[in-house]
Order: sequence, then C-alpha cells, then structure tokens
Amino acid sequence: MIKIDPEKLNKQLKDYFIHRECIRKSCKYLTEYLNQHGRGTEGMTLMSRADVHDISKLRHLNEFLALASISDNIKDMSNQAHELTEEEKRALRIHWQNNPHHAEFHDNPNDMSNSDSNELTCDVHARSKQFGNPSCVGYIEAQQDIRWHFDKDHYRRIYTYGALLDDITQDDDFNDCINQDFDLSLKFNDKSIANLEKFNIDPFSETDVIFENYIMTNRLYLRRNDQTDFVMISYEIHLKEVNTLIGYINIRCDGEVEFKIFTNYRGKAFGAEALVGLLSICQMDYLYTKVRADNESAIKLLRSLGFTDEPTKDECSIKFSTKSLDRIKELRRTS
Repeated sequence: MIKIDPEKLNKQLKDYFIHRECIRKSCKYLTEYLNQHGRGTEGMTLMSRADVHDISKLRHLNEFLALASISDNIKDMSNQAHELTEEEKRALRIHWQNNPHHAEFHDNPNDMSNSDSNELTCDVHARSKQFGNPSCVGYIEAQQDIRWHFDKDHYRRIYTYGALLDDITQDDDFNDCINQDFDLSLKFNDKSIANLEKFNIDPFSETDVIFENYIMTNRLYLRRNDQTDFVMISYEIHLKEVNTLIGYINIRCDGEVEFKIFTNYRGKAFGAEALVGLLSICQMDYLYTKVRADNESAIKLLRSLGFTDEPTKDECSIKFSTKSLDRIKELRRTS
C-alpha cells in the first residue's frame, strides 16, 4: 500500500475539476469551428466526450491514488519539453489505459481515431492554458519527438487544430476556469486517509488480493464494478445458473455497506449468501449499514451475521455495525 496524504489527494481532486472546466472550454472553441465548416456531427461528438473527459480519475480508485502520488509534478509535466520520469510513467500508465484520447492507450499511436485526436488536441490546449504555457503547438512539437511519434497524417491533424486553438484563444487566458473556487464536498483529512488505506489497495499492483474481481458462492458470483467512484468498492450480484443480475453490494471507505437484492429475487437468502461471500474476504475493522426499522428480514440477517444495533436519532431506520467479521468468516468456511 502506498502512503498517501491529504494535501496530495486534495490537490489531485482540485486539479481534476479545474482541468474539466478548461477542457470543456477548449472543446467548445473547436466545436464552434467545426460547426462553421459543416462538420457539426464531429463537433457534437467532441462535446459529448468533453462531458466525460478524464472521468476515470474519479471512477477508479487505483487511478486516483496513482495520480495523487505525482500531484506535485503536474505543473512540471505540463511544460512543453518535459520528459516523464519513471515514477510519472508508472502512475500515468494507469490513466492512459482507461482513456483512448492518449496515444499510449493504443498499441500503435496511429490507431487513434479522429475523435481521439480531437480530444487529445483539446486536452493539450486546456493544459497549456491552465498552466500559462506560451502555446499548445509548442507542446505538440516537443512531445511528438519525445513521446508520440505520430505518422504524418495524425501529426498534421493535431498540429493544425492546435495552431487553430492557439489563434482563436489568444485573447482568452481561461482565468474564468482557472480561478474558480471549487467548494468541494469532500475534503480529505487524516481520518479519510486512514479510511482509504483500509481498502488496502496498491495502485501499482496488477492485482489487489483483498477485493478480487470475482467472488464465487454456491449459487452466485459477485463481479467487481469499476464504474463507480474512488471512495467505494462495488460488486454486482449475479445468479450463476442463468447469468442474471439480481442486486449489488457497495462498501465505502468509511465502512458503510449498502446492499440490495432486487424485488423479484427476494425471499431466497441471496442477500445473506452475497454478504457472507464479500465480507468474509474484507479486512476492514469497522463496518456499518442502515436499514428501515420495518425491514424485519434485513434486521434478522444482520444480527445473525454478528452486527449489533447502534443508537441513532432516526426513528425510521436502524444502524447496525460490527468491529469483528469473525462470525461471517466462520459462516463462509462452514458453507
């Protein structure tokens, strides 16, 4: 497990939101040009990609932690002639493999589609504006020799659009994006860091043995879902026999467990089987969940698994928590 600290995580989160505003603005400029030249569908594709640009940074815990580890290097990496260090490459590879607008996503950079290269150009332009670089083109020229090595056609496309963006934004410093005061609901502190570390995830390991991709029980398989957010581990619950999705279980880094079996599949103890399967491999030292006060089956299940009632001011729900998963692990062994 790498050591992370609140300052780096907060810096990474703030950079994500600022860059998101900048990339949307760069894409809007290029989209307006494309629309004016009869290529509106290409512009629409670009703006749709702007809406989810780099969203993997928030959806993948490994990626977020890896990028946070080099958050102090962001400005250096945005310099035109910067050559990535081995530490930076190691962290960025996790991001590259989730984003086809990076040349390194592809086995050969010339496999990039036009939509990929349009987004890459806007990405470079947005970063240039964000860090006050003199031009987007300067970065493209330098990184072509250092990293990308595009063929003539791909390089011409990226260079042409980069020069266009430099020209039409020469009087726009993007300060309206850069100087925004993001009031983020999540502020990292020592407690939140400790909670994340309880996930026991090493972003630079090809596998993390604590939360596996698949967990098998007698009747079910649980498949880990990466499309969530960086403070949560999520599993889909499937019936083995018919390969049908029947529910889900989420564990947040503060220990909150949320689980549901869909209405049509209740009454067959699937929830108990799935919970025992997942929690029997969990090594967190505190877990809790909240259920409706009238949900007798869930209350009975949680008590049988060793969860105990915790006082709460909410009369409509009951909070159950446990500091020991020994009961659950014993049930998994005996089953």
